[in-house]
Amino acid sequence: MPIASRSIDLVVAFEMLEHIAEHREMLAEVQRVLRPKGLFLVSTPNKVAYSDLPKYKNPFHVKELYFDEFRALIETHFEAARYFAQKNVTGSMIAPLDETTPARMRVRRIRRKNDNNEFEPTEPDTVDHMYFLAACSDSAETVSALTGVVVPDRDERLFREVDECAKRAVFNAMRGVALQARDRASVDDAMRAATSLAGSLLMKLRHIDGDVDKAPPEQNLYDLIVPTFNAPEILEKCLDSLIANTDHSHMIHVIDDASTDERVDRMMRLYAARHSHIRYYRLPVNLGFPGAVNALLASTTHDVVLINSDTMYPPNWLARMDRCRRSNPAIHAVSPLSNNATICSVPGFNEKNALPPNLSLTDMDLLVQQTSLRRYPPVPTAV
Repeated sequence: MPIASRSIDLVVAFEMLEHIAEHREMLAEVQRVLRPKGLFLVSTPNKVAYSDLPKYKNPFHVKELYFDEFRALIETHFEAARYFAQKNVTGSMIAPLDETTPARMRVRRIRRKNDNNEFEPTEPDTVDHMYFLAACSDSAETVSALTGVVVPDRDERLFREVDECAKRAVFNAMRGVALQARDRASVDDAMRAATSLAGSLLMKLRHIDGDVDKAPPEQNLYDLIVPTFNAPEILEKCLDSLIANTDHSHMIHVIDDASTDERVDRMMRLYAARHSHIRYYRLPVNLGFPGAVNALLASTTHDVVLINSDTMYPPNWLARMDRCRRSNPAIHAVSPLSNNATICSVPGFNEKNALPPNLSLTDMDLLVQQTSLRRYPPVPTAV
């Protein structure tokens, strides 16, 4: 390294050692640049737990180590070292309320004894250590005061993702069965298989408490803008789903973009007469989707939701979008997931995902809720 000798207080090499074969050369260089009483923190996968037991080969790893090899490497170059083990775990944490005061760490391990939610103590095992860490120095004083640390995940994402990933795998299997229809002689057989799998998964998910997204009611009022052109049958399904699954405090503005089908005008006059929260407008000339939207934006008084007239909406849809919008003041546009929404399509990204037969919109929405990680990734454009 182009660094002066004995000039660095701390060197950290996490997830680095396994990617090179020149371990001794690397540690000799670290030893050269460290100041007296400097600290070197280094990690390595536990080859037994990481590769041997699961029979896994990471194609990016050049040289993994067993603990005895790791310790021999460290002690060849450093006079003092303390060793730690790291692994993501689930469990129970008891900690002082004042977490700023020094405290010793006591580790007690348990395992499930039976299917009746009974547990028993267990001794440490090789599988408990996914990574080894070493704190190294030329001074025992430098490493003697170091202790282990617990890093709780306040959102409990790590705890939830194991179950969520398992459900996602089954969900993807359902999609895979449906896609096989393209290559099978009997499309009906493939779709029946997909429907059976989806139904089985749905029944399992319905018995998992807490997985349904219980978003609080939306905190803001919205104006829903629905541009439409012809296709009254499709528009009717859209409006019926909005009326059934959206609080009527939100106004629905339907703007007819000069439809040539007279049934649209007759139908919309009836909807506006029956529902006080529906407003109907008709343009004298066709402006296209952007033009129709812009024609109404100036007259809205609240934040806007743009509605495609060929879409349908499940229960609680707006509350979930509203929660996403309010989660970060930098968010100004939100796109929902859909079975046919290009980059927001699920389960197949950027695909038109047909619903399996006998799987309703509500069922599909439930599947998405119960397999979603409920994150809000940034997207290059709204859909």
